[in-house]
Amino acid sequence: MEESRVTILSCPPIYDLIFSCLDYPDLIHISKTCRTARKAVSYFCLRAYNINKHLSHFFNDPIAFRNLQARTSSLISGSNVLQFLDRTYFEDADLDIFVHHIHSQEVGHWILAEGYEFVPTVIQSARLDKSNPSFEDVEGFSDLIESGSTEDEISDYPLGSLVANVFTFQKEDKKVQLIGTIGSPMPCVLAFHCTCVMNFFTHDRAYSLYPKATFISRKTVGVKARSKREKDGLKKYASRGWEVITQECQIRRSELKGLFFLNKERHPRDEYCWQVPFSIEDIEPRYLCQHNPALYNSWVMERPLKTNDYSDYIMSSSYVLKHRALSNTYRVESRWLEKALGKLVKTELEGVRRPLRAPIEARIYKVLGDKFDEYFNIPTADLEDLAI
Repeated sequence: MEESRVTILSCPPIYDLIFSCLDYPDLIHISKTCRTARKAVSYFCLRAYNINKHLSHFFNDPIAFRNLQARTSSLISGSNVLQFLDRTYFEDADLDIFVHHIHSQEVGHWILAEGYEFVPTVIQSARLDKSNPSFEDVEGFSDLIESGSTEDEISDYPLGSLVANVFTFQKEDKKVQLIGTIGSPMPCVLAFHCTCVMNFFTHDRAYSLYPKATFISRKTVGVKARSKREKDGLKKYASRGWEVITQECQIRRSELKGLFFLNKERHPRDEYCWQVPFSIEDIEPRYLCQHNPALYNSWVMERPLKTNDYSDYIMSSSYVLKHRALSNTYRVESRWLEKALGKLVKTELEGVRRPLRAPIEARIYKVLGDKFDEYFNIPTADLEDLAI
């Protein structure tokens, strides 16, 4: 019997069929039974969560994109990330890239070089020169990037305090949306209409903020889901198999707290998140230790006391840390942390009024990151195991 088990776990075509039917926590349990099982699970996950293969559906050179992603601290989020982590397929899942708006031109140029065409909205009345596609060939494109758009809503992302501009690119049946954010892209992820899409890719790993609810219990709650567009979004994920909790009778309070960690201060590297590390074999070494502003935000999930509507949760990040010399902003829930980080910034940047050169800014970000990690007691090495 022992020999048969080892034989199965030594044959990828066999154990791939078995493992593909299991949730990630079950894979973790299997991996802890013996060294052969651990090795088999590890190899399966490398294939099942192959980010280069996933991105190659959109880009000819996924490695080049991931290096661009590292350089600009851009995130991929939305339903495309959800389907990747769920090991499923959504027919209409386009690629949504979130990047600080100061990098919109650089990322947009790269997308055009991959053969995509810019598809302007009604207010983006620019025309694209198809024979030599570049943003300079689009009338007014640079102005849009620098000043943002005034349209109330473009595609799925409303403009306002978090989003400066949204640009759509098309190549055959493939669609890429570039969302230029005001400050760090992370608050946009926290502003999604429901918890099941609060997942994102950086250049080196995937993060899920509510993995137990999303991938095990397959439940989600709405976050300020008040408009028709947001309520339609909830219906879309209900049709894809998630139970949308809208009433108190649908779930026990203890289960609700256990799945969504109400009133707890959270951050993307806490013990409640799921991290899936990617291969970094071809990522330029200089990017591997680079500060990623998405990881240095915190939030608390709350439900307003005066409502019974379970689609009206709030992701609270009460304090915003920013400085005119820094390109990134940070949103944190703790007043103490905001004061501590603010004091560091004031000390380090006293008298500075212009944007910093990259090496100096990188040093400031490291100081801020170390203080953030100290506050949350985050070990130097990121956890790679699943939290669900």
